[in-house]
Formats: sequence, C-alpha cells, structure tokens
Amino acid sequence: MLFELKHESIINVYDVGILKNKPYIRMEYFDGEDLNTVLKKYGVFTLDTATDIILSVCEAMEYAHTKVVHRDLKPSNIMISRPKKCRIIDFGLGIFKENQIYSRLTLVGKGVASGLYTAPELLVDPKIIDKRSDIYSIGAI
Repeated sequence: MLFELKHESIINVYDVGILKNKPYIRMEYFDGEDLNTVLKKYGVFTLDTATDIILSVCEAMEYAHTKVVHRDLKPSNIMISRPKKCRIIDFGLGIFKENQIYSRLTLVGKGVASGLYTAPELLVDPKIIDKRSDIYSIGAI
C-alpha cells in the first residue's frame, strides 16, 4: 500500500525488504530537513509560510486517509525544503485500510510514541484506528 501513496507532499516509497538480516526502505530523495530541525535552526515561520506548509500537510493527509491513518504525525515526520515544499514521511505506525480489514504495520502490543502530538485517546488505546487522531496531530503541529 505504501507504493500506492502518490501525492506531491508524501514521500515516494520504491522498495522495502531485508538485506543481510536488516530491514530497509528505498524511497525518494528529498533535499530538505525535518520540520523539527528547521524550527530549531531558524525559529518560527511567518504566518504565510506556516499556512502554506500546513495546508500541504492537510491536503496530503486528506488523500492518504483514503488508504491509511498515519498515527504518528509530528514535526520530525514532515520534511521541509525551499520554497515551502514538504513531504510527509514515516508511515511506520500507520494502519492500512484494506476492504474494511485493517492490517497493522506496528508490532502487536506496541503503542504510539509521539508525545505532545498524539491524540490523547490514542495514547489511552493504541488500537484506535481513526483519521481524527491525525487531524489532532496536525493541529498540535
């Protein structure tokens, strides 16, 4: 399903596998830094820049929600480059929607760990599969 996510603000994943007993992901090269790093280096964005970036994230997640709930949106999972380009990365905690059957990408029994960006109900019950948890995370970002 990761290979099917094609949106200008979602990182393209080309291949996944195991090489010498270690997992790998081959994905699009994106010349940028994660939002957390950018904010630490340069401080807050102007209102216009912040609005453009978060709008891109919202559009990408609206598209992604037809296939997956991310469940781990946070500044370190949003890559930024100039001028105002972004890519959402790391759908590793996501839950894919497959004909009303949900398949976990996380290990059974593992919780979510995004702290301040995670919807409170997801911290209480990590089994919740609801796009509203991503909407909460976008608001926190």
